Amino acid sequence: EPPSFETEHEIVRRKVPELDAAVAAEVCSVVERLREESFLKRPGVAETLDWARAVAALRHDDADEPLAPDEIERTIGCLLKEAEDVGRVDAELLERLHDAASAAAERTE
Repeated sequence: EPPSFETEHEIVRRKVPELDAAVAAEVCSVVERLREESFLKRPGVAETLDWARAVAALRHDDADEPLAPDEIERTIGCLLKEAEDVGRVDAELLERLHDAASAAAERTE
């Protein structure tokens, strides 16, 4: 059973302090949304942390900018370990994931 959004957000903030708090919330929202899909292997906390570290490492001057759809697409492999699962990620799912990221700000206020 995955942790609640709040618990996972706290874990990400503690383990990946270099990631902006709002972006960390977006990361957790995207993972939470991904877990609703019927993948062979749903992402766990370890994958969330892998992805959070990747997002933080790829950001430089735009550290506090919201997650972009192409950023999610380029790094989705951190979350999905099965090639078949990665292959199932299409434009529609990416849009839903981006919507989840966009709604994250409301969850941390």
